[in-house]
Amino acid sequence: MFLRCGDECENAVNYYNSQRINLILKKLPNQGRSFTLYGVNPATGKEEKYYDSGGSWGIYYKDYLDKDDTIVKKESELTIYIHKKDTVLSIPFKCHGKTYE
Repeated sequence: MFLRCGDECENAVNYYNSQRINLILKKLPNQGRSFTLYGVNPATGKEEKYYDSGGSWGIYYKDYLDKDDTIVKKESELTIYIHKKDTVLSIPFKCHGKTYE
């Protein structure tokens, strides 16, 4: 089965739309396309992890992550927020040059 670029993007949009993240990063992610974020949920105080299986979004935001950043991605939104000590980065999902928000 062959997927057109549009199908690939729509599949990614559907996947990331259902994801949510709210954690204070305690360990930097490993190198490579797929990675796991390990941290503590600030609302519950419990340890959590988020796994990205190598989708295209992680490539854009992974290099901006530092230990103790708070990473927030709300369900049904296509923007990830990286809260740093003095600023907040807002990174929308992009696929094949198109920005989805």
